[in-house]
Amino acid sequence: KIDGDFGPRTESALKAFQKSRGIEADGIFGAQSRAAFSRDQASSSEGTPSRPNADNTPSAPANGNGSITYNGKRVSDPVLRNKLEQVADFFGRNITVTSGDRDFVPKGGSRTSLHLAHRAVDLHVQGVSDAEVFSKLKSSGILNSGYEVIRHGPNTATGGPHVHIGHYGDGRPSQFKLEGVPGRAASGQYVKV
Repeated sequence: KIDGDFGPRTESALKAFQKSRGIEADGIFGAQSRAAFSRDQASSSEGTPSRPNADNTPSAPANGNGSITYNGKRVSDPVLRNKLEQVADFFGRNITVTSGDRDFVPKGGSRTSLHLAHRAVDLHVQGVSDAEVFSKLKSSGILNSGYEVIRHGPNTATGGPHVHIGHYGDGRPSQFKLEGVPGRAASGQYVKV
């Protein structure tokens, strides 16, 4: 029965599909899985599937097959990893992860950070300024429910400019904030926008 939920049975089916196509069977519908699925659909008479949308947020138009470079950083939340794939495809560029799961509070960091709950990622999008990434994520609707998005500017207390995406894990509206951005938000001060 098709119910629209990505539950254990769907994950099991996805892992079997991935294994049958020689893709790492991680249960995440990422770029390789989408490409294999699209190839299968294109060769059938049923047409192409709609883009996956794991948490019912509006789909943003994809500009291409983006990719993610984790640099040894762990991002263990599967919903966040899937959303990161969608963000990479939205921009059609490589995303470089600069921080993921943490078991410590770094200098200038917060004791309530979603990094400590293993539900956050810090990133840069290749060839796009952090300010533009933040603005496009805010206006696109791709992160409209259940996320916090923070643009940490050059005066950040948290180790250099970057974009932070945290997954709340509930249905609350997303929050977009600035920190360490000259003329907008002082170092250590979070301003909702």
